[in-house]
Amino acid sequence: RYDDYVSDDRSNFVIGKNNRLYLYCNIGDTFDDLDEMPSVKILDGDNEVVFEDLEVHKFSKGIYYVEVKMSGNDGYVPNTMYYDVWDNIVYKGEKLEPIEMDFTLKPSNVFFNIGNSSTVNNQSFTPSISGIMEKERIRRGDIRKLVINLQPNYTANQVQLIDDIDIRLYVMDGTRELEVITWDKVNKSFLENYYVIDTNMLLPQRYYIDIRVKYGLNSIIHHDVLSFDIVGLETSYNF
Repeated sequence: RYDDYVSDDRSNFVIGKNNRLYLYCNIGDTFDDLDEMPSVKILDGDNEVVFEDLEVHKFSKGIYYVEVKMSGNDGYVPNTMYYDVWDNIVYKGEKLEPIEMDFTLKPSNVFFNIGNSSTVNNQSFTPSISGIMEKERIRRGDIRKLVINLQPNYTANQVQLIDDIDIRLYVMDGTRELEVITWDKVNKSFLENYYVIDTNMLLPQRYYIDIRVKYGLNSIIHHDVLSFDIVGLETSYNF
């Protein structure tokens, strides 16, 4: 288990709150560390610097982030686009070009719901998981990235990013559920909700996954969203 989780606010950067922007260093098909800590500055649409000398943090191997708060008291307005420019990108002695990404400010009322109304969004979702197939037999030692797709009910084929999703892994002993991973936070990147499972720690048997989605006043547990089998290294793939 990780002590922290990715919570990328690039797609939902709200005025007046602390937001995180992430830099993902994909080298080939895997994350890898840079030689040095990158730097970042925030530019407006006129290419003027509005933030610089921000403290960059390393989240995990090849993943870095910065926290930024843009307050309406300082004149920032909704629906305005800004650009985060990452520099000092050095990998194995090679200095690469700066990386420019963008984000758009969202109004504060999408996060701060303060007033005389107790109305909240009671949207419900149907979860699905990709990265492991249902009843797949996996040789112990694989590292699998699970993408948790949440489709709002009664809508077209669209998937929504959610801030607060938990995942739970367990096995069955008769009718008892024995937890292997207790409720743990699911990562939220710019494009997807995901969780990484290292099967090196799993003994050969069948495993089940529950997903808990917190949205508005709801906290809904979806049971047995996925099950899969772990087999030993000595097991042949010819099933």
